[in-house]
Amino acid sequence: MKYFFFLYLLLCFLGQAVAMSYMPIPFEKQLEESDGVIEGIYLSHEFKKTNDKIVTIYTFSVSKFVGFSSNEIYNQNNFQILIPGGTWHNESYHVEGVPHFSKDEQVVLLIKKAERGYQLTNLGLGKYVVQTVDRKKVISSAIFANHNQLSNIDYNEYIRLVNKVFNKRFAGFSNGKNVYLQSELVLEKKANREPAAINEKTKNSGNDNSMNIFWILLLLALLGSASRIYSKKNK
Repeated sequence: MKYFFFLYLLLCFLGQAVAMSYMPIPFEKQLEESDGVIEGIYLSHEFKKTNDKIVTIYTFSVSKFVGFSSNEIYNQNNFQILIPGGTWHNESYHVEGVPHFSKDEQVVLLIKKAERGYQLTNLGLGKYVVQTVDRKKVISSAIFANHNQLSNIDYNEYIRLVNKVFNKRFAGFSNGKNVYLQSELVLEKKANREPAAINEKTKNSGNDNSMNIFWILLLLALLGSASRIYSKKNK
C-alpha cells in the first residue's frame, strides 16, 4: 500500500514538474503555429470570471501587427488577450507558465485566435520583449531569456522571419487608420538594388563609349589608308 502511495506522490511531482517546464521551440516554428503577431506596449489588466473560469484580460497599445484584418484590430490602444488564471472575489486560480507583464513594457506577442478572444501561442512562449543590447535592437524570449537562439534575436531578422512566414508586411496606424508599413529590411533591399541598377547603367555606358571609340579609330584608320593610296597615285 505504501508503494502505491509513494508512486502516486511521484507521479504528482512529475506532473507538476512537466507542467512548469518548457521546451525551447525555434522562433520561426512558433511563428508558423501562430495566427498573427502584434508588437506594442502593455497598458493594464483586469480579472474576469467566465464559464466558471477565472481569466486575466491584458490590454496593449499596438504599434504594428500582421495576420489580422482591419476589422479585428481597429482600436490602436485596446488590443486584448485572454490568459487563464487570476483572482476573482478572493478566489485565486494559478496557472503555471503564464507570462508576467510590466507597465509600459514593449513586447512582441505571438497570437492564436480562439473562440472567445485572442490568446498567446503556448502561453509564456508567445511573449518576447523588445530590448536594446549594445546599441542593437533585439527581441528576446520571456521564458528563455538566455537561450542562444531565442534571446537577442536581431530586430531585422525578426521582421524578415515574420514577412517570410505570413507572406505579408506589417501594418500599423496613421491618424487612427490602419496602414501598411514598409519594413526596414525591405527598405535595405531596395537600397541595395539601386546601386546595382546604377552599376548596370554604368557598364552599359562604358560599353557604348568603348564601341564609339572603336568606330572612331576604325574610321581614322580607313581615312589614313585612303590618304596614303591617294598620295601614291598622285606621285
